[in-house]
Amino acid sequence: MPKLIPRYRSSVDLRTLLTVLRTSGLHETTPLFAESGFNTSLYRSAADALQAYLNKYGIRGKIIVPAYTCDRVISAVISACSTPLFIDVDQHTGVAPPMAIMDACRQYKPVAVIATHIFGHSSQPVQLMPYCRTEGIHVIEDAALSAPAVTNNDQSQSIADHPNATILSFGKGKPFSLGLGGLLIDYLEPVNITARQHKPTAGWLAGFTELLSLAVYASPLWLYQVWIISHLKRFLRYRHTKSSFQPRPIFGSGLSPFAARLINALATTEAWNRDMEHRRCINKVLS
Repeated sequence: MPKLIPRYRSSVDLRTLLTVLRTSGLHETTPLFAESGFNTSLYRSAADALQAYLNKYGIRGKIIVPAYTCDRVISAVISACSTPLFIDVDQHTGVAPPMAIMDACRQYKPVAVIATHIFGHSSQPVQLMPYCRTEGIHVIEDAALSAPAVTNNDQSQSIADHPNATILSFGKGKPFSLGLGGLLIDYLEPVNITARQHKPTAGWLAGFTELLSLAVYASPLWLYQVWIISHLKRFLRYRHTKSSFQPRPIFGSGLSPFAARLINALATTEAWNRDMEHRRCINKVLS
């Protein structure tokens, strides 16, 4: 029989969600990765976090991205008034080799590079840092499908060895998935002891909506989402008529304080390590 890639699952079940709601009280908690000493900010999605970083440092111009990536990444780049430049990926791993990225940098003179991990295969952003740091090119690690560099806990690495920023997604289909949310780890900003959080002026309705979506995702209902939607579209005779990619506007609005505290309470180190086993399972299937 042909090898099948295991389907991603939710990293939290409904029982865990209800337990956290009952016992934590959703008080202010230590932000994710605060022990690393770098600033972290929670957003509605990884795409929002990416656009927020590009806007924060005024990064405008050509940005190198691998040809095999998520359309939301491209949408965020375009929404930040930049131009994506696609480069080929390795056919065995799906990631863009560091040497290919550096060759493209010499040819196109970009302002930033998005180093994307795919199915647990690392894009090795550390190898890009000496050249990109000299040329003033931002290196943004897209760790939506693998653990970010900061979780390696390699004390021998200096701040210069880290990428300039890491984008992490907690969305559906990710190794560590909560159904919603994205994280920006900013290595450039000086250490802020309070670990600044992005907190918009969202009301109770936004928090309730996010809680409801997370509760649905944490239950078995999400497994049948694709089946339900596909049959509903067939019943309504839905036809997708767009022939070209149309990037939709992305606004850097963060999660509500309620959802941010909830994610902080759920995204524990134990949960992360448990779901990295799924990433290793995928690597075994693909090898």
